[in-house]
Amino acid sequence: MTRIVLVLVASAAALALLFVGISPAPATRPVDREKSLKIFIVCDSEGGSGIVEYWSRNVPPGHPRFQEYRELMTRDINAAIEGCFQAGATEVVVSDDGYGGTCTVPELMDPRASWIRGPGFGTGKLPLLAGLDESFDGLMLVGFHPMEGAEKGVLAHTWSSAGRRRYSIQGKPAGELAIYSIIAGNDHGVPVIFVQGDQAVCQEGRDLLGQELVTVSVKKGLTEQRALLVAPKKAREMITKGARQAVEQIEQCTPYLVKMPIEVRLQLENKEKADAHAVNRLRILPDWPGRRVDERTFEATLSSTRFLSL
Repeated sequence: MTRIVLVLVASAAALALLFVGISPAPATRPVDREKSLKIFIVCDSEGGSGIVEYWSRNVPPGHPRFQEYRELMTRDINAAIEGCFQAGATEVVVSDDGYGGTCTVPELMDPRASWIRGPGFGTGKLPLLAGLDESFDGLMLVGFHPMEGAEKGVLAHTWSSAGRRRYSIQGKPAGELAIYSIIAGNDHGVPVIFVQGDQAVCQEGRDLLGQELVTVSVKKGLTEQRALLVAPKKAREMITKGARQAVEQIEQCTPYLVKMPIEVRLQLENKEKADAHAVNRLRILPDWPGRRVDERTFEATLSSTRFLSL
């Protein structure tokens, strides 16, 4: 069986050269319509079209902007789903991995896809990418943001917009994109085939996974919370086109693999946040392997992906 995974990220025709990481599709082997083709899509809440604030955590659920942003995210994801089915996907599963796991609007969901929603993912009890397995052919990251510290990255952070966490894996800076890629590749043998978000996260994806990775940039950062945007309607057209191309050339994609064990490092903003992080981790996961090396830094040697986000 063949399966695919998606994650969304979202710019105007006059800005296409600035924002679109889609290159002409190389010759690929035609999709075998006799086989299933499964895509898994992961979405985050900050990389969607038109979004320039940490809304899912900071905007009250009853505020009109909260509903507006949920609708923007859902329509971006639907655009990716459309591109998948245009390219011959037989099954699409979407995982809402934004803050709280409820950053989408059920009534607006494309009914051709299955949707995973709700809190509690990535805790160790329910790991990241729960629902993904080796039967999927590709993973898409939609609405993703760049890692903490990314230059001119829109809403750049790693896991916590409040914690200002900096991660490194094997001595190299890493963000959520790298962590999802490693888990998908090492645990499930599934490649990341598509990344959508701002210009910085698209570059981050190509740097990690190769310049041939299909990316769609829907905004270019001026500061962390101000950006040059592609209008959402145009952005959704770009997302559909990019998702379709990614599925059409899926045979060229390979899983991102790292050889275990690996060294992981996490640095927090200050001692107080590091103290709180350690207490919270040990409360939930008594076997958490983090070792403190200074007031605000933890390190660990990992033989599996379980504690990859430390």
